[in-house]
Amino acid sequence: MTSVETREGINNNSTDSEYSCIEKEIISRADHYSRAFKESRDASNLVREADFNHRICDSQAHSMHMKAAVTNFQSENVGEMGFQTACGENQEIGWKEAERDSEWAKLQAGVAEAELKRLSLEAERLQSVLEQSENDLLEFLRNLNTAR
Repeated sequence: MTSVETREGINNNSTDSEYSCIEKEIISRADHYSRAFKESRDASNLVREADFNHRICDSQAHSMHMKAAVTNFQSENVGEMGFQTACGENQEIGWKEAERDSEWAKLQAGVAEAELKRLSLEAERLQSVLEQSENDLLEFLRNLNTAR
């Protein structure tokens, strides 16, 4: 007999003896623990994905920032004896686009970091719910054993 068949058999049992009530309570608490475990596991997976996404965004932001710095340096057109000459219009536009892209990438990294923090807090909350559910189930089983 599978656990589903056992669960259905207990729930469908019309006799409300003390033994079947205890079984129903055990199954109810075990189901609650199972749901809490699945939610906690799913939240942990989301945190790992968010951490990966944050690292990628941060890496891209750093790369674009370095590209903007190089583009800015190349567009300065320093002439003889250190005097700066006028840069071409295309070089100036390229530098501004690179700087804008760099700022956008930093913003995306900040959004990814905020999402990571939000998901981490939610995962911590679900972990505490899981621990509480586990403690409740174990306490119930301990009391059940001592009552007999």
